[in-house]
Amino acid sequence: MKIKSKILMLSSGGTAAMAIILSGMLLYQKGPLDRELTMELDASARQQCAAVAKNVYYMLQVQDASINKKVGQCLNVAGDVLAHFGKITFSNESVTLNVTNQLSKETREARLLKMMVGDTGLDMNSKSDIQSPIVDKVSSLVGGTCTIFQRINETGDMLRICTNVQKPDGTRAVGTFIPATQPDGSPNRW
Repeated sequence: MKIKSKILMLSSGGTAAMAIILSGMLLYQKGPLDRELTMELDASARQQCAAVAKNVYYMLQVQDASINKKVGQCLNVAGDVLAHFGKITFSNESVTLNVTNQLSKETREARLLKMMVGDTGLDMNSKSDIQSPIVDKVSSLVGGTCTIFQRINETGDMLRICTNVQKPDGTRAVGTFIPATQPDGSPNRW
């Protein structure tokens, strides 16, 4: 065998031996490397999720503050409009109404004193094309919905007697009430 062949064989054998040793080391270290990589990726994912959750929390805080400010402004406008119309009183005239629980859809009769705002009686106007006092004025000034409720019993059920909230059929949602308790008996937190 020539010297050139011997050198070539020794260098090829050394390279092959090195490749086998490195492959063996990689196979031996694969388990710990996989675990280390998985732990690093998990930690990174947790940090990114925490950052996203923190940003969503801050965004919701800003939105909550904005909504509360808008509601406060709308209530101030409603108070001014109501003051313009006059004081809320109840006439001696009572009315018997069919009222519907907005949760259970159960309908029953309720006997109430008629609510007045100044000299204007708040009749339960269900037609959207006919103006309702106060609620339509507030809506024209600030947009959105406005409702005047009247308590209909000692438990605290609250009846919509004047509103610009519409039912799916386009009529005003007057005659519907928010019950003081949920169907499961827990208090309603309106």
